[in-house]
Amino acid sequence: MIIAALLLAPVAARAQARRAITATDIYRFKAVGEPRISPDGQWIAYTVGVVDSAKDSRTSDLWMVRWDGSQTLRLTSTPGGESDPRWSPDGRWISFIATREGAKKGQVWLLDRSGGESQKLTDIAGGVSEHHWSPDGKRLAVVAHDAEPKATSADSTKPVIPKPIVIDRVTFKRDREGYRDRLRDHVWLVDVAARTSQQLTTGDFDDDAPRWSPDGSKLLFIATGQPTGMQLWVRFMDGDAGTTQLTRLTEAPTEPEWSPDGSQIAFRMNVPTRETWNIALPAQPKGAKWTESPRIVQRLNYRSDRIGFTDDGYQHLFVMSAEGGQARAVTNGNWNHSAARWTPATSSSGPTPCWPGGRTSAPGPPSASCTCSSTITRTSRAPRPASSPA
Repeated sequence: MIIAALLLAPVAARAQARRAITATDIYRFKAVGEPRISPDGQWIAYTVGVVDSAKDSRTSDLWMVRWDGSQTLRLTSTPGGESDPRWSPDGRWISFIATREGAKKGQVWLLDRSGGESQKLTDIAGGVSEHHWSPDGKRLAVVAHDAEPKATSADSTKPVIPKPIVIDRVTFKRDREGYRDRLRDHVWLVDVAARTSQQLTTGDFDDDAPRWSPDGSKLLFIATGQPTGMQLWVRFMDGDAGTTQLTRLTEAPTEPEWSPDGSQIAFRMNVPTRETWNIALPAQPKGAKWTESPRIVQRLNYRSDRIGFTDDGYQHLFVMSAEGGQARAVTNGNWNHSAARWTPATSSSGPTPCWPGGRTSAPGPPSASCTCSSTITRTSRAPRPASSPA
């Protein structure tokens, strides 16, 4: 009995120490994210984010842990913070995006695993938001924002008056970003050895999610296309071979991923559902015509640029040939699916898209067809006209 009482004493003490969570506890939380496995599978690079109560801001640093948890290393500790860690294909470098040296925009930095200080790789005026290594480790495809034009005055003795803000979109303002202008995100190519950057795409639209093909010969990305909205494009990297629109869908594909052998592409896309609410309008007045029936929304964040109304469907996974053709739905049902990841090829049928958690099949049978997957046509490899993403 005495031994039992001694064993239960610490449990009782811990129970008495419990308390309700308070608002100030948010400053004690640490957010672990963006895990990246090294090419040899021995290490995982990740970020740890914290909230600074004194500065009322968030920051994150890079950490690295062995796959079995036996060793943990902190790689960075800077006021500006780091994000988006990526391993070079040979595992020597860890690249990341950081705002350092007094800069307001993020740039790509390199950290040698063998030791030494981080090295600044890019110096793009608009800042970098995303980056991906080429399979040979010689280049990076990055997404960078257009540089803000410098305000000038005809009379140097007078103060510069900023231009008025023009609102021409539904989402005209965002947290941490402020009012949205006509500056766009575009894909750039960075030479690692030469430390030089070259802009690949231009135009009055955003480009996103660049992905190298496994052999490095093509670069997949998302940009505005036909018939409407965001589409998948592929740029051939052998000289001036040009860029081709790969999909022609009525919904916007997101988060594309090449299969390990480069023969297929998996992506996620919204599948519209039938509206559950109908608004009955009276007969049209003579000589007049009603506008389109209003849409019922069920959430505050009911619309997003590039996607449209966000509450009228579910996110499902699709697979298509890298040469173009019909996109095939591999999930269905009234639930959302996260981004697909490919398992290595293990049979003659080739690689299989998988979902987080190790599942290689979706709940329920694959959908035979989908209302929002239309015919996908692969155009010639000729350069695109000026009205298309360059």
